[in-house]
Amino acid sequence: MREVQLIYMEFAVIAVLVLISGLGVYQRNFVWKSELTLWKDTVQKSPSKARPHNNLSMAYRMSGQWDRSIAEARITLRLKPDHANAFVSLADAYLHKGSSDLAIKYSQEALKARPGYVDAYLCLGDAHVKKGQMDEAITAYRNAVRFKPGNLTAHHNLASAYGIKGLTDLAIAEFTKALVLKPDSADTHFNLGYAYEQKGLFIQAAEEYNMALRLNPGDESARRALETIMLRIRRGY
Repeated sequence: MREVQLIYMEFAVIAVLVLISGLGVYQRNFVWKSELTLWKDTVQKSPSKARPHNNLSMAYRMSGQWDRSIAEARITLRLKPDHANAFVSLADAYLHKGSSDLAIKYSQEALKARPGYVDAYLCLGDAHVKKGQMDEAITAYRNAVRFKPGNLTAHHNLASAYGIKGLTDLAIAEFTKALVLKPDSADTHFNLGYAYEQKGLFIQAAEEYNMALRLNPGDESARRALETIMLRIRRGY
């Protein structure tokens, strides 16, 4: 009988340990369920460290919670005043909230903290585009390309800025560079097609629209653009 009781007690202890272990695994899985959950948990455990607050700010950015992103970025900067990424988080959040001037200010602060920071140049360029300051935007995007030639977004944004300025040849050159980096980008093929169309290069434009549609069959803009350009080609432009 005693042996049975001991076995039962051992089983009960093991069962409790398994339950506790299982609860721990469940809690950890919940924490890792999303970036937001992870960094909220980390901030609660390490409130005086800049990195968790910065990462939580970034997670809020990714989910479009701009005011919360701003709040966490400001805490990050109180803890580490030269935190370049926190300045970019502020710039990006204010840009999305419609304050281009503050976006420019904090992008420049980020570049002071970390010269050559590509994300800061991209945000700076975006803010200038919002203000219609295309020359300044082009300068920012050129710097992004200069410091990181392999950055697809930098080439794409620079090409778009050239296009807005009417510098179509330069836009075509940058979109082409972007396609070297990511040949399967439907958006880049579409934009290159549009640039070719602006130059009157309708056959090349049709090829790019067709490629955009092959990569993204549901793209109605590409479908309409291809139909329109093919009609022009059949009519002899």
